[in-house]
Amino acid sequence: MIDRYQKFRFATLTLILVGAGVSIELGWPTLVQCGPPPALDPRHLVALPETSWGVALDLDGYTTSIDDLKSDGRRYLVASHPLTGLALTMTLDTMQAVTSADGCVTRLKQLAASPQASQAQDLALITTSSLPTLEYTVPENKPRPVPQRHVHLCYPKDYVYLNLHLSKASYAHADEDLFRTLLKTLQIVPVPPSQPTTGAASASVVGTSLDLFKAGNQFYDQSNYSHALVLYQQALDLDKANPLLDRITWRDLVDHLGMVYSIAGKLAQARAIFEYGIEEEHTYPLFHYHLACTFAEMNDRERTITSLRAAIRFRKHHNPGEPGVPDPRRDVTFRRFMSHKDFRAVVDRLMTQVQ
Repeated sequence: MIDRYQKFRFATLTLILVGAGVSIELGWPTLVQCGPPPALDPRHLVALPETSWGVALDLDGYTTSIDDLKSDGRRYLVASHPLTGLALTMTLDTMQAVTSADGCVTRLKQLAASPQASQAQDLALITTSSLPTLEYTVPENKPRPVPQRHVHLCYPKDYVYLNLHLSKASYAHADEDLFRTLLKTLQIVPVPPSQPTTGAASASVVGTSLDLFKAGNQFYDQSNYSHALVLYQQALDLDKANPLLDRITWRDLVDHLGMVYSIAGKLAQARAIFEYGIEEEHTYPLFHYHLACTFAEMNDRERTITSLRAAIRFRKHHNPGEPGVPDPRRDVTFRRFMSHKDFRAVVDRLMTQVQ
C-alpha cells in the first residue's frame, strides 16, 4: 500500500544536466489529496511513455496551454509567462532510427530557410556545441516596430529529437537573460520506462497489470499525471481481461486512476471509475470519498453529501495502513460548500460518528 492521501512523502530524483554530466540529488515533498495537488516544485516534466528519460525545466510562473501526447506519437508542450512575455514550445519526436547532432543541424537549417527566419538580420546557426541552436530576431513593422526574438534548440537522444522554441515579442537586449535563465534549468532526468527504448515507439505497453501500475506510480510520484493516467488505465484494462492483482492493489489502482482523471479535469471519467470501483467493492470508503470530491468539482452538492455519507458509513473498511477517511472540513475541494449552513451541518454530524 502506498500512502498518498494525507501525508507528505519525499521522493529523491537524480537530475543530469544536459551537456554537463553533473548529477544532483534533490528531495522534495509531494502531497496529494482530494483535489488537484499543489505545485510544490516548479519543474515541469515532459516525457514519452516508451523512454527511460524525460526533460525537466523550471516553469514557475508559466501558464501551460497544451501538454499532451499527440495521435502521431509526439509529446507536445506549449507554455508562456504572462509577466515576461516569454513563450515556449517543446516537442519530443520519435524517429525510426537513432537520432544525431547532424540530424539536429539539418532540422535547424530547414527552420533557417523558413520565410520568418529569412527576414532576420542577425540569424546565427550554432553547431559547435552538443546542443545545436538557431537564433534570430525578426522586426515587426506594422503598426510599429516590435522586434521578436526566436531561439530554437535541438537535442538528439536515443530515438528522439527534443525540439525547443523560445520566443518573445517586444524584445530588447536586456531580455536575453530571460532566455538564458530558463535554458539553465533544462535537464534530462531519468524516468521509469513503460516500454522498451530500443526502437521507435510501439503501439502497446509491455508488462503485467502490476508492472504497469508500478510504472504509473513512479510517474505519479513525479507529478507526471498524464503518463500515470495512461499506465493506470492500461493496467486496469489488462486486469479486467486477466485478473492478477490482489484486492488491496486493485483498490489502489482504481482509486489512483480516478484521481488522475480528476486532476486532468476529466470529471466524467473520474466519476465513472469511482462508480465502477463501488460496483465491484461498495464498502471501500475511499471510492465513496473521492467520488464525493468529484461531485464537488462538478458543483453537485446533493450527490457530494450522499457520497460523503457512504464514505463515513464504511470508514472502517479501509486498507491496512491507510489513515482512513479524511476530514472533509479540512479538504479544499469542499470549501465551496462549507459556507452553506446546511452542508456544514451535515458534515459536522457525519464527523461526530468518527470521533
